[in-house]
Amino acid sequence: RMSSTASANATMPTAFAYGSMGGYLTYAEVVAKLDELRTLYPDLISVKQSIGKSTEGRDLWVVKISNNPDNDENKPKVFYNALTHAREPAGMMQMIYYMCYILQNYNTNPEIKHLVDNRELYFEPVVNPDGYEYNRSLSATGGGMWRKNRYAVTTTTTTVKNCVATTRKVCDTTWKTTKTFTTTNCVSTTVRKCDTTWKTPTTYTVKGCQNITTKTCDTIWKYTTTYTTSGCHNVTTTKCDTTRTNSRNIVGVDLNRNYGYQWGFDNTGSSNATSSDTYRGPYAFSEPEIAAIRDFSILKQFKEVSNQHTFANALTYAYSYKDGVVIPDQALYMLKNQLISEDNHFLIGHMLQTCGYLANGEASDWQYGEQTLKPKAYSWSPELGGSSDGFWPPQSRIEPLCLTMIKMNTNIAWIAGEYYRYSAPANLNATSTNFSVPVTIINYGDPAGTVEKIKFFADDNTDTGTDSVSLDGIVPGMTASRNLTLDLSAYQGTGTVSGVLRIYYPDGYTQDQPFSFTYSLPSALSSSSTARRIAPAAASSFNKSYELFPNPMNDILYYTSPDAETPASISVYDMNGSLMRQAINQAKVDLSDLSKGMYQVVIETANGRVTNKIIKQ
Repeated sequence: RMSSTASANATMPTAFAYGSMGGYLTYAEVVAKLDELRTLYPDLISVKQSIGKSTEGRDLWVVKISNNPDNDENKPKVFYNALTHAREPAGMMQMIYYMCYILQNYNTNPEIKHLVDNRELYFEPVVNPDGYEYNRSLSATGGGMWRKNRYAVTTTTTTVKNCVATTRKVCDTTWKTTKTFTTTNCVSTTVRKCDTTWKTPTTYTVKGCQNITTKTCDTIWKYTTTYTTSGCHNVTTTKCDTTRTNSRNIVGVDLNRNYGYQWGFDNTGSSNATSSDTYRGPYAFSEPEIAAIRDFSILKQFKEVSNQHTFANALTYAYSYKDGVVIPDQALYMLKNQLISEDNHFLIGHMLQTCGYLANGEASDWQYGEQTLKPKAYSWSPELGGSSDGFWPPQSRIEPLCLTMIKMNTNIAWIAGEYYRYSAPANLNATSTNFSVPVTIINYGDPAGTVEKIKFFADDNTDTGTDSVSLDGIVPGMTASRNLTLDLSAYQGTGTVSGVLRIYYPDGYTQDQPFSFTYSLPSALSSSSTARRIAPAAASSFNKSYELFPNPMNDILYYTSPDAETPASISVYDMNGSLMRQAINQAKVDLSDLSKGMYQVVIETANGRVTNKIIKQ
């Protein structure tokens, strides 16, 4: 495990470099650095991915570090982001530093390798590229104090000139239409008409005959319209030349007040005034930079989130929208808080406690509080640097600040998955060869399975038995005490045993916790006790075939015979005759922790005893 001072002693990663803005990387230099890291470590860091566009159209770049970076995996996911506030570049620099650190140390640091192999670590170095670029435009060497993004309010201005007034009379009008006609070219036509009676088809009689005259003329119609007026009055109208001009007034939104959980809860934790540094925006997630984080978080379902800020040397956690809000798992949250700040000793609390003010629509509140669209994520807003550092610390302070965050970032990655801390009391004295050691275990991460265990190993490789402590059933946030029984029959008289308590994780990764105790045991050893210390000199009769394999070997030594007999014991001694390992009623023995060299193996079966030599590679 990295010690509490390891981060302070880290060597600057070779891929890390200062930027051109007073030592700080510009937005363009950050983008170039992400591309460079991909070129240097293509098997560990992904090609940069844009999760959206900023208000002014800049890409919001994210990369993933994992041992399978180009594919989505079923591993605990952690999200680190920085530069939400444009005047806080130290947060971005520490993130780039940490990325370079874990990439460079993957093949040499077992802890880093374990985390990269078993987590998906996502990084967004610049949440607010527009505000950061605006600060660069204010001062190319750093120091710009713009905080918000570059949200703009559009204003329309109307200009009126060259006006001319016109007066006219307006009346109520009643209209009347009259229709007349004249005829010309009249022609008369006379037709004789009779009543005809037919007697046969060819004969008929007529009677009542008369002449009928019709007259046809050309007719011309004429329409005459007249009107009368009443209620007359004068109306004056003015005609002007009008010009309308639209202008954008950049007011900016505080991106850390634009998240949806308790957005706009009051005007204390955020402001509805566009002129305020804590203006929350027109509505929740109105800003594309924060809407992108929302959508990305829902997609990835992060376990832990770090929203990096500066400066207060503090660790802020949910909730910050209101004072005195008690969360259901306050105890577990506080346990995580204490762990991740163990190295830099940041002040822990809600924002009112750490920074002296409330904040609604804040990142950690949403990451933890939004549990419908996604699972809850334990989330923090570390405030890096002290008052003497300010928002733009000098270049000489950049690396020390980066080192301050290595352990915190690492512990945040740890607690996204399985992670335990454990210890045994100091100053224990064994008075019996069956020595029970109480081991206290704290679970900071996921529920323990059946694989994880803790075992003791003496520095001098003396065998102390096969007992181990199982972590099964130790739920997140739980502190448990379990006994580890050591077999001290190899010791006599008084003395001190130094060694380690070693924890085994499911992927085979181990961590050691130093542990020592004294013993006060009888000086005279029994014959059975002596047998544990001194290897037998010669083999007894053993008239059956068998095989020990592999030889040379690395980890597990196996015994086999034609009748598949399980030996009563397999005992492994060093060349000085000290018992190093022993397997009872098993056909194999685990020698993975032994040093390289030659050893004697004594096999006891119902058919006798035999001694062989093996080589441990």
